Amino acid sequence: MRDSARGGWWALSLGLAGIYVWLAARMPLTAVPPAGHDDALFVRLGMEILSGQWLGPYTQMTLAKGPFYPLFVAVAAFLGLPILAAQAMLHAAAALVLARALRPWLGGEGPALLLFLLVLANPLGFASDQMRVIREGIYTPLTLLVLGLAVWTIRLRHGPWRPALLAASGLGAALAGFWLTREEGPWLLPALAAALLLVLAHDGRDAQRRVRWRRSLAS
Repeated sequence: MRDSARGGWWALSLGLAGIYVWLAARMPLTAVPPAGHDDALFVRLGMEILSGQWLGPYTQMTLAKGPFYPLFVAVAAFLGLPILAAQAMLHAAAALVLARALRPWLGGEGPALLLFLLVLANPLGFASDQMRVIREGIYTPLTLLVLGLAVWTIRLRHGPWRPALLAASGLGAALAGFWLTREEGPWLLPALAAALLLVLAHDGRDAQRRVRWRRSLAS
């Protein structure tokens, strides 16, 4: 029964994610070529990366914005994905990671599916000012991904080392992408620090607290 419920959860979630990406791929993309600090800059830097020139000739604009979104644009172009579809795929994946991470504390597959649907249906993703080549399209998904992987890291920190290492490495990669997308990244650090302090306090009640502290801090 449990396996069938999990299988049904994945079937429904992936179906909803597919519909979401399908809708995003058919939304009109509105680029603003004169926007030298946004659309035009990201497209130009993305094409420089795609051509093997990294961020191109160094000018006052090269590092005016974080380099992760141009890298995302380049990867989407390399894979032949419309940028809005690529952003929707990232958002759906982040929502899946978060919902599955929180499932044990939500009471079952049903509440986890509802959370996934609520996060996926965020109307901000289809706002008119989001239908552009701008980094806000991946900023929300990256935030969700960091939080979801932080929960996975906490859950797996004392289990087998391979899943724990995978979760911690994924969290590091997601946080790096988040940090290099916009310039106000430090706002997320208090939430991660609070989670770490709660974990250390929880582990401190265990007889093997020193071993557990080492595992938690390593993660």
